[in-house]
Amino acid sequence: MENAVIKTLAFFGIFKRPLTKEKLFLYLWSEQKINQTEFDNVLSSLITQNKIKEKDGYYFLFGRDDITQIQKNRDQILEEKIKIAQKSFKKISWVPFVEAVFVCNSVALGSANDGSDIDFFIITKNKRIFLVRFLTAFVLRFLNYKRQGQNIKNKICLSFYLADDYLNLEKISIKDDVYLVYWLAGLEPLFDPQNYKQKIWDNNLWAKNRLSNFITGDNSILYKKNKIKVILEKMFNCKIGGFSERLFKKVLVKKMNYNKNSHQNNFDTGVVVNDRMLKFHEDDRREEYSELWIKYYF
Repeated sequence: MENAVIKTLAFFGIFKRPLTKEKLFLYLWSEQKINQTEFDNVLSSLITQNKIKEKDGYYFLFGRDDITQIQKNRDQILEEKIKIAQKSFKKISWVPFVEAVFVCNSVALGSANDGSDIDFFIITKNKRIFLVRFLTAFVLRFLNYKRQGQNIKNKICLSFYLADDYLNLEKISIKDDVYLVYWLAGLEPLFDPQNYKQKIWDNNLWAKNRLSNFITGDNSILYKKNKIKVILEKMFNCKIGGFSERLFKKVLVKKMNYNKNSHQNNFDTGVVVNDRMLKFHEDDRREEYSELWIKYYF
């Protein structure tokens, strides 16, 4: 259990992110569950051994006192970014076949800085992923909410879409993929009427088994049905929907193929374009994070 605590704090330490006791318990990197009393005893033991430290309610590896002030400054920034994310989602709340929308990456994990963008992870109805991608990107770009080039501060990055019948992400994981495990655990719902956060967690047992203490919590928020969304889903749930899907797929694939520098041409898992997954992570740093984590821990 001591190793589990140190491994957890070592990963978040990469991002200069200390953890509260509650978050540390929840995110504990362990295949074995631990109760609260045992956990408290482990923390006390590690503090006595000068392996970890607690300051202002935050826990971190010994010698990293500076990161508590960094996190305090971030907390205000993160609160503002979540408000922007909620406001941005309202602009696309009418888009048909959107099953769930989450904030992910740095904002969800609490490591974003003032200049960071805000990443969205969107679950779509199967066979409508390209239609959803086109409509969400078009609307947010038109309203100047979408990230464009170097204009990224507080802009929405539409980097990941997934069909509702394709929730297991083990196929895109890499060796020692600690980042993807915490990425899944950190998903912050903006719209999730069918509790896809729990469904995603249940469909990724390879990740679930590494965080035995983690629970998704109660996300049963009441959502009002958007009338425009309901009407459009009825309209596009026929041949016109299939035609639109094929058209927008053709447009996107042509655009991606035109970009010869795209990582999709490297056959890695950073960029994926298919009928069930659209993933645009050109700068996929998971290998780097895994190497740093192993280096810091060992």
